[in-house]
Amino acid sequence: MKITALQLPTTYLVVLLSLCGVACDRMQSPSIAAPMVEQAVATVACPAFEKAGVKIRCYKVRLPSISRNDSVHFDVPVVVFSQQAKKRSAEALIYIAGGPGGGGQAYTASLEFWAYWYQEAGIDQDLVIFNPRSLPGSSQAWLCNSLNRDGLLQFSENLNYREDIQRGLAALEACYEALQQELQNKQIARVDFLKSVSAGGQAQDMNFIASVLGYEHWHLWGASFGSRVAIIGAAHPQVKTVVLDSVYPLKVGDIGDWADNLNNSISLWQKHYAQLAPQSQDSFPNLLNRVLALLETTPIRLSATLLTDINTGLDFSETRHSSALPHTETVNFVLNADRLKSVMFSALYREDTAEIMINALQEIDAAKGAASEYAQLILAVEYFLGSLFDPSFNYVFYWSTECVDLRDQGQQNLQEVLAKTYSTPFPNWREWVHIEAQANVCKHPFFNYSSPDYQYTQKPTLIFSGELDPVTPPHWGELAKANIADSNHRVIENATHGILQSYYCDWQFWEAFLETGDTQVAINCMSDN
Repeated sequence: MKITALQLPTTYLVVLLSLCGVACDRMQSPSIAAPMVEQAVATVACPAFEKAGVKIRCYKVRLPSISRNDSVHFDVPVVVFSQQAKKRSAEALIYIAGGPGGGGQAYTASLEFWAYWYQEAGIDQDLVIFNPRSLPGSSQAWLCNSLNRDGLLQFSENLNYREDIQRGLAALEACYEALQQELQNKQIARVDFLKSVSAGGQAQDMNFIASVLGYEHWHLWGASFGSRVAIIGAAHPQVKTVVLDSVYPLKVGDIGDWADNLNNSISLWQKHYAQLAPQSQDSFPNLLNRVLALLETTPIRLSATLLTDINTGLDFSETRHSSALPHTETVNFVLNADRLKSVMFSALYREDTAEIMINALQEIDAAKGAASEYAQLILAVEYFLGSLFDPSFNYVFYWSTECVDLRDQGQQNLQEVLAKTYSTPFPNWREWVHIEAQANVCKHPFFNYSSPDYQYTQKPTLIFSGELDPVTPPHWGELAKANIADSNHRVIENATHGILQSYYCDWQFWEAFLETGDTQVAINCMSDN
């Protein structure tokens, strides 16, 4: 899932995606895919880069309209990687990105990475990546730029958690009022919009793309929230195998689950601290509490650099969301005790940012309130801001998807949640959870729609979890495994969020798994070494 926020450093609001079964999986396919559905697919020029041995094709795919008069079309970028020396495959591996709301798959930098991945993995199947409808790159993308503007200005003020939440919630509600009016102008029913951006709607679009490209069978690789889309989409009879990376299972993600993740973040930080500062005579709780006490009395004012524009590859929007060259801006940022906790949680997503964060805490502790350059702290804040204000991300899409998926999960009794929320070493965790419950975005009447009761796939499935993942913890992987009979769950030691793009595991297992569907295939990961 996306590191996200309303204002935006929150947790639930902030850190808040088979008909023929295995028998079909063993069927032999011809070596050339069926013809594409021409009226839905147009070939377009790819960004200018090459990768030896890899053929890259770029398409504009028109997804089914959700407008009552068929006047609004969603043309989305789709990129296909195939072996240069071979004919086009009849099968594809489809990658479903996390978020929900991340639209950077068709950006040039992403394409260069995927060309490298495809070359190294050595699979015979084509690799397909795409931007979902309503995200940057789509011909229709309902963004709320004022939300980002307000959020950046908000960080320049010394606001506590409740004040940050209230400001962010008001800005988001204004965005949805504007969206409601735009939907009416385009004759799009609110419910149809919510269906289209739900996990189920994303799964339908994904399978539609594979079908119109002419593939006879396909395999799904879902990362983070994309794993939920993969679980739902795997019900399609032409799906053969599934890979769930940092899995977001069905029917989890409500406020009780996020309270557990907040509690767990402390133990994750203690593990990072033991590994990154093994010679220290200090303890992580002592270091953290000293820093929190300092920030309660003396907030730190920083100037951070934010990348606000990135090089786009394919973009079919009426108004391009980014220009050809990156732009940056300076952000004035007040770091108080509440905001430190949000910055710290975001830093847990990656091993390198966790190390930077520990160095930053030591910087603050050493300065004892005196003036300092805070080089490591600025890096940690810039990563946090870059995650929140990623130009390829769409918060309207994010909250629409999350609120549809979470609406009918049956919120736990608030007192039960609060009772599980530890009082130390973050004494305000309980207050935070209470504030989040009161400011629940999903209570807004715009989200009055219930998605279907989806079931787990029973296709052969590999599941990967990171031992140090703060947002999709290993026990979520165990939950998915318990509901998928033919599955194998690997917990990778010292890994954080996002396993299979982050070099935690050798990519050579892909070829064998996609060919055989054997969930006991040999997988060499760093915890095996």
